[in-house]
Amino acid sequence: MAKTMTFTYDGKDYTLEFTRQTVIQTENMGFNANDIDTKPVSSLTILFRSLDRKSGSAGMPRPI
Repeated sequence: MAKTMTFTYDGKDYTLEFTRQTVIQTENMGFNANDIDTKPVSSLTILFRSLDRKSGSAGMPRPI
């Protein structure tokens, strides 16, 4: 079952969808939820890149 998260960035609405496949891809890219507190920039970058692949949306906001 997919879980979604919606947010607005720069006046545009985004919906991120987390599925089993998304989680597997994210883990294969090196994401580890336990690293969020100690490596927030790296962790969030991997997370958003994997979700961008799922959404296929150009212009997806990326963490710096």
